Amino acid sequence: MYTIVYNSIQKDDSSFAKGRAVCMAVKKLVIPPKRYQGITSVVSARLPNEMIQSLDQVAERTGRNRNEIIQICLEFAIDHLETGTVKRGGSV
Repeated sequence: MYTIVYNSIQKDDSSFAKGRAVCMAVKKLVIPPKRYQGITSVVSARLPNEMIQSLDQVAERTGRNRNEIIQICLEFAIDHLETGTVKRGGSV
């Protein structure tokens, strides 16, 4: 339902000027055309207004609705989620 694209970006212009290119990989979530048509359920969640505005901007740019964007983002997050046991002191 989504594609991850890795790009290399220049992290530090001063390093580049000294002949040392400092690059880092950036994950991008690429949203393809709609294709899922399975059985669904309604779920309600409270989100900050700023997040809703960001979702609406992505929806407008991609030609999808807010629900589709949330579903794609949740699928991406679940696929890349790491869980662990939290020990005393907050370490994993």
